[in-house]
Amino acid sequence: MENTNSLLARTLKSKYYPESDFLQAELGYYSSFTWRRVWSTKKLLKEEYKIRDSQK
Repeated sequence: MENTNSLLARTLKSKYYPESDFLQAELGYYSSFTWRRVWSTKKLLKEEYKIRDSQK
């Protein structure tokens, strides 16, 4: 997430990954629809990060 201080980012972190960061977060069994959609973007974000990191 770009703005980690936003209300949404802080809420998701406190509920779904309080002890880690977004890229390390797991998808729980009773996750909300919103969290499932956000979590589903992780693969794309990781791939984009690898591409940008290798271009340095």
